[in-house]
Amino acid sequence: MPSIKLAELHPIIVHFPIALLFTSVALDVLALFLRRVGLVATASWCLLLGVIGALAAGISGGISSRALAESPAVAALVETHQRVAIL
Repeated sequence: MPSIKLAELHPIIVHFPIALLFTSVALDVLALFLRRVGLVATASWCLLLGVIGALAAGISGGISSRALAESPAVAALVETHQRVAIL
């Protein structure tokens, strides 16, 4: 059974916080129109877990970027990717 290297975790981790953060916003909008307190609480949990996941994705992305071959083209692409991630 092949094992996953630490540098390969970033593409696996990064999608969960993206989904959780978008879901949080969608639930907040629904809560605004439907006036359901449960939706606000769920949106808050999604936001919290999304932020924690985003931090994990950032850390794993930093580890992954160090594992890449540092050619000038790859370094420029990684830098652009990091800037977009921060935004």
